[in-house]
Amino acid sequence: MQLRFIEDRKTLFWAFVLFPGVPALAYARPSLIGWLVPFSLYLAYCAGVLTHNHNHCPVFASKRANVAYGAWLSIFYGCPTFTWIPTHNQNHHRYLNGEGDATRTSKLSPRNSLAVALIYPLASSRWQLPGIRRYAASAFHAHPPRFRRILAESVALVFGHAALLGLAIALHGASRGVLVYAVSVGLPALSATYWMMLTNYVQHVDCDPSSADNHSRNFVSPFFNWFVFDNGLHTVHHEHPGVHWSRYRALHEARAARIEPGLNPRSIFGYVARQYLLRPYGLGGGGAGGAPLGGTAAGASAAGGGAAVAGPSAADSGGIPWTAAPVVSATGAATDDTQSKYLSRAWLSGGPCMNMNEQPLIHGKPTRAQGARTMSRYRGAPRTAIASPRRRTERFADADRSPRATLLENARNAARPLWTASRWGRLARKRQKSGDPEAEETRGFEPSGVTGKERC
Repeated sequence: MQLRFIEDRKTLFWAFVLFPGVPALAYARPSLIGWLVPFSLYLAYCAGVLTHNHNHCPVFASKRANVAYGAWLSIFYGCPTFTWIPTHNQNHHRYLNGEGDATRTSKLSPRNSLAVALIYPLASSRWQLPGIRRYAASAFHAHPPRFRRILAESVALVFGHAALLGLAIALHGASRGVLVYAVSVGLPALSATYWMMLTNYVQHVDCDPSSADNHSRNFVSPFFNWFVFDNGLHTVHHEHPGVHWSRYRALHEARAARIEPGLNPRSIFGYVARQYLLRPYGLGGGGAGGAPLGGTAAGASAAGGGAAVAGPSAADSGGIPWTAAPVVSATGAATDDTQSKYLSRAWLSGGPCMNMNEQPLIHGKPTRAQGARTMSRYRGAPRTAIASPRRRTERFADADRSPRATLLENARNAARPLWTASRWGRLARKRQKSGDPEAEETRGFEPSGVTGKERC
């Protein structure tokens, strides 16, 4: 089972060591279950985080390994992981807390109060059920591989918890066994979806869904984000839903100057304390972003006491943040904006599927030497996008292309009509017209302009 990113070794340690390790300790020493409750709740929350990450950017290169991993996560998350696809990947990422988003924060109440925040996850669960039912019915009738995944995760969830309950009863008797199971596994797994939806609420409430930069709230503390796999950096996740979580920090730092300062609190705990415990009594201060936002990124920069970063918009740069740092060519002169944007795109979101040398990239970003060689080769070359049947990747027109590369390109162009006329080509066009592309299922809806190099 080959990892697609070397950083996911941390993911596997959480999933295969910590997730079963804490319940195992509780089963072995029931007297410790009271002390283990905080750890159990934290790991249940992490089960939701890893499920979210896996649905956007699968951990393994093998599809079967990814299905098995999703079934394993379903046990500790307390819900089949496929439920994220219709409700989160295909709906929330498309409508981004606006009209059409089944889980938009204003659907329950326009007020941002403690009572609304606590009730929202329960109401949100009910709003998502129709979409989940439609997705499961569609998979049953038209997508056998998708339905097999649904079945595997559902069976793992039911039989996994039945086995854990039976083991607890066998070890400690009926009454004490039920208590050990409930405190160490059952209740934490049952609460995981609640904490995920509560986090979604505080990350979007009182934000401006129409803004390119102020549509989400970020919790920027490096210490906090280490424990949650950088999932506090939410703005860049919505802009690049297919990018691996290990890229979030660099992407956020490049974009932070354009985000309203009040939307970048240090931690979720500080925000909750100010907004829901102190602000009702006039003690919360004004730094947590309690009022709805409607300003632009330029206004946000002015409000924060700094000048807005000059440069092309996110749409001009393909949805990737543009850095203002000049790029110096081999002759010592600063390059133009196009080359600057390319460097920003390459180093901030070097794609996991292909690196900048157009070679398979399994373990994270390309090396600095690879990037230097590639930029010296492609500097100043116009960019073109070429779509292949299996994936879309960025390629660059090169005036000095080798004869072998030219021959391969001609062969691909000659084979394209055969692909278009084939059964698989017709199926791909049918899926595209139906509005259900595979990219939305595995990564989430991506804004126009996001290309293969930034995707997972």
